[in-house]
Amino acid sequence: MIDLHTLLKNYAPSAHAVTLVQTVPIVLMVGISGAGKDSIKRKLLERGTYKDFVSFTTRSPRKNQGVLEQDGVDYHFVTKEKMATLLENGEMIEAKEYSGNVYGTGILDLEQAARQDKIAINDIEVQGVREYKKMASSVKAVFILPPSYDVWRERLTNRYEDGHIEPGELHKRVVTAELELRTALGSSDYVFVVNDNLDEAVQRVDAIAHGDDHGDQAEHGRSVARALLGDLQEVQ
Repeated sequence: MIDLHTLLKNYAPSAHAVTLVQTVPIVLMVGISGAGKDSIKRKLLERGTYKDFVSFTTRSPRKNQGVLEQDGVDYHFVTKEKMATLLENGEMIEAKEYSGNVYGTGILDLEQAARQDKIAINDIEVQGVREYKKMASSVKAVFILPPSYDVWRERLTNRYEDGHIEPGELHKRVVTAELELRTALGSSDYVFVVNDNLDEAVQRVDAIAHGDDHGDQAEHGRSVARALLGDLQEVQ
C-alpha cells in the first residue's frame, strides 16, 4: 500500500468526481468549533430538500455535550489504512490532513444527492473548500460565526460534559479558529453568516443556497469575523 502522506500529496479527483461537483448544487458550511454548524445543518435537512454528505475522518469519535458522535451520521470514522484504500480507489472528492488527522469527502453521497435532485450540504474545513472551488465556482461556501468571542467561549465550554475546557485544549481551539478566520477573510469565496438566532441563521443559509448572498448582511458578517479574529489574537 502506498504511504498515506504520499497519497494525500498526489491525490487528484476523478473526472466523475469533478462532474458531480460541477452539476450537483452544493453548500459547504465552515466555522470555528461551537459556531453552530451542526444545528443549522440539522434544521436544513428537516426541510427535505437537502442531502447530507458526510465527511470521512481518521480521528476517533468525540463526545459533544455528553453524546458520543455516531458513525455515518457525524462522520464516517475510518482507519488510516481504510482512508488510504479510498484514495487509491479514487473514491474521494478531496482529502487533507488537519490537526494530525485526515478529513475528506467521498463520491457516494453526492451521487445520491444527484439521483434525489437535492442540494448537497456538509460542514467542512477551509482546506476542503479550496479544493471544491477549484472544481466549480458554483459551490456555495458559508462561514458560520458566533456573534462574539464571549458567546463562542460559552458555547464551546458547553460542549464538554463538565463545562470545563483544559487550557491546552482551549489554546488549540483558539489557534485553529484564528487560522480558519484569517483564511476565510483573505478569500472572496465565503459568505459570512452570524449565528445569533438559530432560525434566522437557517433562513440565511437556505437563501444563500438558492443564490441570494444577502448583500448588506454579508458585509455585517464579515465585520463580525474581523472583530472575532482580533479578539482571538488578543487572548493568545
